[in-house]
Amino acid sequence: MMRDAGIAKAGSLIALEHVGSVATHERSMRSPMSILGICVSCLSLVLCVPTSAWPHARLVKSVPGSRAVLSTAPTQVQLWFNERLEAHFCQLSVWNAAGQRVDSGDIQRDPENPKTLAVGLPALAPGLYTVQYRVLSVDSHIVENQFTFTVRGSP
Repeated sequence: MMRDAGIAKAGSLIALEHVGSVATHERSMRSPMSILGICVSCLSLVLCVPTSAWPHARLVKSVPGSRAVLSTAPTQVQLWFNERLEAHFCQLSVWNAAGQRVDSGDIQRDPENPKTLAVGLPALAPGLYTVQYRVLSVDSHIVENQFTFTVRGSP
């Protein structure tokens, strides 16, 4: 009888060890799944934040476009941003391949759309031109960038 009790006790210990190893195995399997769940939740939160909450004005459109090749010279450069701009603190210029400023210096902002800037251009000769801008958005972030366009043919 003592022997049967010992076997029963040993069997219980083996059963408890087996249950413990299953629980440990389940915890180790849950851990990567929990981490994945946390990552997916964080990514969802980031993607759900409205774009207006991201800092810095971002250029969303330009005429002429970046790397555009034009058959006729434009009369102005127009830029559209994703945020309102502080017009008094914005700069917009156009430069030729020789490094000379060629715009008319008359930076314009549409009062109906404070997300836009424009500058007039004289008749441009064929060649490569660089548009440089430095803008201050209403969230007080400064963004500087540039892009090029090419005029082909006669001015």
